[in-house]
Amino acid sequence: MKTKASESTVSGLRVALRLLSANDATALANWLPEAVALSQGEKKATDETKEKANALLTPGTDGIMAIAMREDDNPLGVIAYDANDEDWLTLTFIAIRVDERRRGLGGEAVYAFEEEVTRRGLMRRFRTPVHINNGLGVYFWLRVGYRPARSSDFDMSSKGSNFWMVRAD
Repeated sequence: MKTKASESTVSGLRVALRLLSANDATALANWLPEAVALSQGEKKATDETKEKANALLTPGTDGIMAIAMREDDNPLGVIAYDANDEDWLTLTFIAIRVDERRRGLGGEAVYAFEEEVTRRGLMRRFRTPVHINNGLGVYFWLRVGYRPARSSDFDMSSKGSNFWMVRAD
């Protein structure tokens, strides 16, 4: 099932999500490789994490949205998803610029995204991979209402060095 959540802007109270533009990609490029590295349990960006960050910065790609403040529209983060599973929408990545963290903006972006996808009737079950060495990532997902996945949720046999968090109400 393809989910076109990025066809329009999705808004929360303080944040808006929109299709990533070339200007967004330029604004996010300086810090995103480091954020990708941290999400993978690494302390600094490697060639591999830089490549993954570049893939997240491809303007107009379905499944990648910029996160911006509603009042000024400047990009402060990115959220990526995969809607190719019939049962689950997978949030594959989220990051907020360092100077904007710890204000609840990432959680608000997740809530706004899930609300819009659910409102459109596209999906009601969400999951996200979290690298085994990413304790802050686990904490983030717990704070936004996710729980560790159970073996009864889906087949997790080939998921690499990640474990999974789910929201499956």
